[in-house]
Amino acid sequence: MQVVDDAEHAGAGSVTLGSDDVDGDVTGARDRGIEIPDPVTVPSGQFRIAQLTDPDGNTVVLAQDLGAV
Repeated sequence: MQVVDDAEHAGAGSVTLGSDDVDGDVTGARDRGIEIPDPVTVPSGQFRIAQLTDPDGNTVVLAQDLGAV
């Protein structure tokens, strides 16, 4: 997990959570009423990510390492 704290920009924090199944995690979040955009694979093909913003403006990223080189 990576957490970034930026006191000068309250509500602009960021957390990245590693996942073994981003698509499954997104489905689970949606089943619980959480609005989250569809996951995307980054251009390098190395990661699949889903990113959302919480009510305070903080960014939460779910990231799955696809192992591509």
